[in-house]
Amino acid sequence: MTDFPNIAEFQGKTEEEVIAEVSEPIKTGEGLLPYRKYLYALKYLLRGLDSLGQYREAVVRSIDDDMSKKQEAIDNIKGVIRVAMINDPTIDKTKTGGSTLKLPDIATASVSKIKDKVRIEDPKAVLEALGKDFEKVVVSLDIPKAKKHILETGEEIKGTEKYKERTLSIRF
Repeated sequence: MTDFPNIAEFQGKTEEEVIAEVSEPIKTGEGLLPYRKYLYALKYLLRGLDSLGQYREAVVRSIDDDMSKKQEAIDNIKGVIRVAMINDPTIDKTKTGGSTLKLPDIATASVSKIKDKVRIEDPKAVLEALGKDFEKVVVSLDIPKAKKHILETGEEIKGTEKYKERTLSIRF
């Protein structure tokens, strides 16, 4: 280590090596130089973490794109099969008005009878039209409000843990 640490001293080192260099507690009373080394190590590791985060986002985005393309192809193939099964007179029709196709070495496909369905496009408008009988209330704890209440009143509540903590703020 040089007398005056800087971030360049970590270049070319593995993260494990950097972590090992700052694994001991800082000795107090020795001035600011030890803090420089630890803060530079922190900055170096944060840069690596940020790079990994960006890499992960790119990989996930690429996988999501591939999955979307495959799902679109699957949906298109299913649509082609469904339309063909409905219109093809050689496909067996069921008693209920559907169609069925059996290829034992591959799959069995069936198209159901025509069913009435509803798609709700604007839940607020539907709720307004149908009224309160169709409301669904989900009860959950307002966590920030509960924490504030417990801290202000000092009340002991089952399911909570009171503790003291100091936070460290670092800006680069």
